[in-house]
Amino acid sequence: LKNFIESLYVVCPHNVVKESDLNFEQLPRAKDNNLFRPFLNKPFKEAKQELLENFERFYLAHHLKLVGNNISKLAQAVGESREGISKKIKRYQLKEDSKN
Repeated sequence: LKNFIESLYVVCPHNVVKESDLNFEQLPRAKDNNLFRPFLNKPFKEAKQELLENFERFYLAHHLKLVGNNISKLAQAVGESREGISKKIKRYQLKEDSKN
């Protein structure tokens, strides 16, 4: 909860947090089993790794955009080290994606 509130402080463009700042509508629904269907025919470790990578790419790209491509602010907002975030941004080539 503390990390969540701190990330809101960093990424919100105004002094009051609005419902639209929370982005709940973009979260997958627990009842949406189709979200995982493409992974059911893969070995467990492969499916898990692919899901994790997809999540990290989506999550970091979203938050990178919110902080204006500032890696230090992103690291603070998501509660990770700047070095670790930098490696993931490079791995997923998010700097190029975020400029488009």
